[in-house]
Amino acid sequence: MKKLTIWGIVLLVLYVLVFYIPHNLSYYSVYYATNIPHREGTNPVLVMVANNMDTIKLPEDNYELIKSGGFGGPSTLERKKDPFVGIILFSDGINVSKLYTTMVFDDVSGEYKKDRMYDEHLARYVPLGALQKIIFLMEMKVFLSDIVAVQEEPSINLQWLFNSLNESKFN
Repeated sequence: MKKLTIWGIVLLVLYVLVFYIPHNLSYYSVYYATNIPHREGTNPVLVMVANNMDTIKLPEDNYELIKSGGFGGPSTLERKKDPFVGIILFSDGINVSKLYTTMVFDDVSGEYKKDRMYDEHLARYVPLGALQKIIFLMEMKVFLSDIVAVQEEPSINLQWLFNSLNESKFN
């Protein structure tokens, strides 16, 4: 009987360590990202949305997760009312796109890396102007704020663990 009790406790601890904690950190990652201390220029919310778009809670009526590329291929998170706005996680970073404009952010820290816009007259990609960057970043902020608004506070808050695992990325 004593052996059975010990095995039960061991299995419960293993379940918590292997399944519950990773699920909690993934599902509530956007909530945790809004509360993590970070340096100027990093964007923890964007990184967590891009890396966990399969598991986070999304606004049901506005956003759609599109799987492309099969197993392991990139997924796109798009706003239904504005289907040309999307977030895609690629090997070169997090691509935030709208129409022919793309900004690329680092997939670890969320820092801005590069931008480009397709110019139909020149038939090639060109860098964005300063005003276009500001407008694009404001639209991205609205895009992310809709997702942040529907996040719930976790019943078992693991903010301390999330901070210790991600602190070096954002500081």
